[in-house]
Amino acid sequence: MNVTTIEEWDEVYKPEKNWLDDNASWGGALYETYGEEVKYVFSQPTNRVWTYVDGDSGTYLATGVKVCNRIGYLVTDVPWTEEMEIQVSEDA
Repeated sequence: MNVTTIEEWDEVYKPEKNWLDDNASWGGALYETYGEEVKYVFSQPTNRVWTYVDGDSGTYLATGVKVCNRIGYLVTDVPWTEEMEIQVSEDA
């Protein structure tokens, strides 16, 4: 599936609510990179995990579990079928 915007991504992949933190970022869906939250993320099928990362020209969502430059993780109801990155924001 060719998704190019965060709005499309949200509609297609449907991020689940972070049930471990009522005050999670990303509309309540972002999982932290430590503790119980990351343990939960790592227990999920890889094709349902996305990593929110800080890149050279902004922030991105990347398929799978990444550890370099990670900000947090999202777990989706709909699995991804091909590796991709989606730009979330651009550096000014």
